[in-house]
Amino acid sequence: MLNRQLLAYVYIPIQRECDIFVSNWNSHRIRHQDDLSLPTGIPNHIFSFPEKYGGNHCGIPVTQDALEEVAEVLGLLEDNPEIYIHDERIKHACEQCLPEPSKVDSVSAKDAYLFLKQNISNDINSINSNFNSR
Repeated sequence: MLNRQLLAYVYIPIQRECDIFVSNWNSHRIRHQDDLSLPTGIPNHIFSFPEKYGGNHCGIPVTQDALEEVAEVLGLLEDNPEIYIHDERIKHACEQCLPEPSKVDSVSAKDAYLFLKQNISNDINSINSNFNSR
């Protein structure tokens, strides 16, 4: 459980950036290129209406109920990604070790995660001592 929370702390901000990029990219128009045999248009539209571009629907329909069931099993129903860090002590320790996870880029994310993993148990022990002494 600790590893999952540490991974969430480091990678959720990166995932947000990736989601923004994908949304922007898939909403822009791709121009015709003479030397390539690719469809032109907006990727989201091409995906939704592949037959208009010489393609086929290859997706598998998934119901909202099925998505919600999986999300419930995995504990992912909250809209706020920070909810994945369930233990306030872990969240506090993460914030102490790595105060700005949104500044971690994809290249250094692995090192940031390993840094947290290495240092977090010491920080949690220290936090426990502080909480218990109150």
